Amino acid sequence: MSLPCPITTFAETLLALPRDERRDSFATAVIEAGGAYPSDIPDHTPFEVQLAGYSALGTGEDAAICAWAEEVLKS
Repeated sequence: MSLPCPITTFAETLLALPRDERRDSFATAVIEAGGAYPSDIPDHTPFEVQLAGYSALGTGEDAAICAWAEEVLKS
């Protein structure tokens, strides 16, 4: 029996969280990985996120985070 991949588990968890908690969790993960995370992103602004070798673009912060999680899950 293989252990679940931590990045896959994180992506699944993100999609299950409410929007504000999803943002906080993702921002924390980016910062802990040595990246920077901008604050106060206007809704409907093109936004790109990158973490753990995956990147995604969305119209707004939450859409980009969800697109990132979906990219991880389909790989």
